[in-house]
Amino acid sequence: MMELIEPQEDHIVGLHIDGKVDNETFDRVLAEIEDRLTRHDKIRLYVELVSLGGIGLEALFKDMKFGLGNWRRFEREAVVSDRSWVHKIASVTDRLMPSVEVKAFPLEEKSAALAWVRE
Repeated sequence: MMELIEPQEDHIVGLHIDGKVDNETFDRVLAEIEDRLTRHDKIRLYVELVSLGGIGLEALFKDMKFGLGNWRRFEREAVVSDRSWVHKIASVTDRLMPSVEVKAFPLEEKSAALAWVRE
């Protein structure tokens, strides 16, 4: 399950992920991100990742296509998770995409992650 959460700033998209990400939910989130990009040159992401039970193939392809076409419009991403693999991926992503700052935080540091993404 993936759902939008509101960090209150319009240029920040908040997500909570716990379980499988289906195509319908992904489409709703993608529509929200596209809407925010009509109002802002760059946006930021705040993601709480409890668990990831998979992602639908169609959603995965949409994510890749959208991400490759718009990666320069993402400024910063805070990922909150206690999964060690998430922290490793965030570190690699931060180095691979120099225009996007990516930083992972443990679950108990949600407030620090939100403060960092708001800076």
